[in-house]
Amino acid sequence: GVGVDQVTAAVYVPSGTYLVTGVTVGEGVYFYGESQNTSVLKTVGAVTAIQMGASGATFFSGIWVSDLGVLGDNSTTGSIGIQFNNTVRNCGIQRVFVAECDILIKGHDWAMQILSSHLRGALSYCIFWDNASHSVIDSCRLDVAGINCIRIDGQTNETLNLNIKDCNLQSAQESGFYSIDSGSVFLSNVDFESNNKLNLTTHADVKIVAGTAARTNNVHTIEGGFYSVGSSPSGNHVCIDVAEADTLNLIGVHARGSGFAKGVVAGANVNTLNLLGNFFQSVVIPVEATATTKVFDTHNEGLFLQNNVAFDAASA
Repeated sequence: GVGVDQVTAAVYVPSGTYLVTGVTVGEGVYFYGESQNTSVLKTVGAVTAIQMGASGATFFSGIWVSDLGVLGDNSTTGSIGIQFNNTVRNCGIQRVFVAECDILIKGHDWAMQILSSHLRGALSYCIFWDNASHSVIDSCRLDVAGINCIRIDGQTNETLNLNIKDCNLQSAQESGFYSIDSGSVFLSNVDFESNNKLNLTTHADVKIVAGTAARTNNVHTIEGGFYSVGSSPSGNHVCIDVAEADTLNLIGVHARGSGFAKGVVAGANVNTLNLLGNFFQSVVIPVEATATTKVFDTHNEGLFLQNNVAFDAASA
């Protein structure tokens, strides 16, 4: 829902294609078009097509961008489709199509929603977000990114309780989902296909790494989702690679294909790994837990583990 109790004004963009140098959407404004295919904002150069709120001490809420298309020039570094700054909270983006910018959606703040949108053809990132706490990305398709489909950067501001569900992430040159110094992330029914097209050992479909902030008590949960190498090169492909977590929960993950070198890598700073009802078919090494204190294996198929400090199969 659009939180209509916070919306105080509406601005309608009729069908058509409009060349813009930047639109700023203010407090309580519902900025919308006829549809993402017919009401299109076009930009040329290193500009931001839609700015939600503005920088400063005043907080903005009740801003929604809906039913619009945003197109860049597919060549300019620094171009942004939609941006919200660190003073924008309890706002959202829904039913948009954004394409051919350097960063399609760039965010810095929490309690935001990105819903039912298609983000395609980013020079760098489909979504780049700092401090995505208490936020939701739901029912979105993100495909073709020069770096990552989604990058969550928590080195300055910790991300807590980010919920990504019912999305499809595909065709990123590096990781499909990349998160650094996140407090807690929940992925539910997120499908990954044809990511890590550069075939790098340092990237995966899901890559969660530790930076300089040394987050503690972080719990990451990945539930459901289908993982496929697709058209990406084989050899170095990994489904899920988590370097640091107090607890990593993997529930009902489905990975298929001999093109995967590894299914899950739980790094030296993952303390507890819970595996429940996962399925790994033809994956060379389904799970590698290099120094995990405790691993719980329950009702998984096609699964074997290696390099564990402790393995508790009592509940299997």
